[in-house]
Amino acid sequence: MLEPHSVQAQEGGGWNNEPVLAAAPHADKVSKYITPSQMVVVSTKVGDLVTCIRASTIDSEALMKEVSEEEMTEFFIYAREVNSAIAELRTRSTGHVSRLISANDLTGVSKFPDQAFQNALTGSAKKAVTLYPGYSGPTVLLNLPWLARMLVSILTPLFPGAVREKIKFARGPMSYMKDLKDIVKEPLRSNFVDDIQAVMNA
Repeated sequence: MLEPHSVQAQEGGGWNNEPVLAAAPHADKVSKYITPSQMVVVSTKVGDLVTCIRASTIDSEALMKEVSEEEMTEFFIYAREVNSAIAELRTRSTGHVSRLISANDLTGVSKFPDQAFQNALTGSAKKAVTLYPGYSGPTVLLNLPWLARMLVSILTPLFPGAVREKIKFARGPMSYMKDLKDIVKEPLRSNFVDDIQAVMNA
């Protein structure tokens, strides 16, 4: 059963994230720092949901001065709950199991985010696997620095198969991803979806 804000988000056949964000816990504080330039959700051609986050553009220190680690975790869990409800709806209507894919865009990474923010992000991901089983897909790392890409190409074949299924690496940069909010619109959306699918198939 979808919540009213999720139903509103799908009116007209598309996806309007505003009612969903407005209903999120602590949205009044979090939305000042996490905008569509920092986090977006894109559907693949088969109905999977890709949540792409660019942590390097989030002022995590300022954000975590306004919210607690617990509050940040609640925000991320809420986002996962909404996505899980949509995945379940799509799975029931199409017969294809819709996966929830996490894409971490490493563009511009020069340091680790605030520790409390990292704890909330990783902690919520672990809880989500227990709370919303069955739809969790792999984590995809995008736009790695060139040295990391070179190391990945050498080391990935040495990873156990289970690890390769859980963590995927884009082998090349996606230079068109100047601003995340642009990849929810055509023609960049199609480029992004095709590139994600290629990473998943690799």
